[in-house]
Amino acid sequence: MGMSHSFSAHSCHYRPKWWRENLAQMIFLLVVACAWLPSFARAEQVAEYDLKAAFLYNFAQFTEWPAGGDNFLRICDYGRNPFGAALDVLGGKAVRERRVKVAHATTPEEARQCDVLFVGDLERERLTALLSTLRDKSVLTVGEGENAMPQGVSIRLLIENNRMSFEVNLDSIKKSRLVISSKLLRLARAVHGAVSP
Repeated sequence: MGMSHSFSAHSCHYRPKWWRENLAQMIFLLVVACAWLPSFARAEQVAEYDLKAAFLYNFAQFTEWPAGGDNFLRICDYGRNPFGAALDVLGGKAVRERRVKVAHATTPEEARQCDVLFVGDLERERLTALLSTLRDKSVLTVGEGENAMPQGVSIRLLIENNRMSFEVNLDSIKKSRLVISSKLLRLARAVHGAVSP
């Protein structure tokens, strides 16, 4: 970014097939590899949720929802908002042929309107009941608390040694009728549940 390169006319028009097919994976792999957090507490808090917002967007890029949705993909946080304005920057970005709308859900009914739903650790006591209300909806749920995975979220974000990583719950994803790219699974710290043949 911010760098200029010189290319021949031929190279401007030629993009190898592997380059096109794996561009999204390479970008996200770079994000994962560089997802370290600074040591100062205030800067760490800001960087953490900036990174988590970026991860939510990339999770959406690697997820397929059942047919029949509208032109918008709704990325939401639930309850007490730890993001500040970090999530708002995703508004209007493209996820394939859909555009991102950012929303703040405060009730289970509002959460049911989301496609991607982040539930922070501050809402851990309400998580089980919330997930129960989403059982018939195709919502990619993302948590961060230690118990988020056994409670049934689709993906858990976690920090280890000042680095951001994630683990995937395939059973939850299948129940939500979602399909996760194998490319995302290869980037995960851990994958729980059986992988479909």
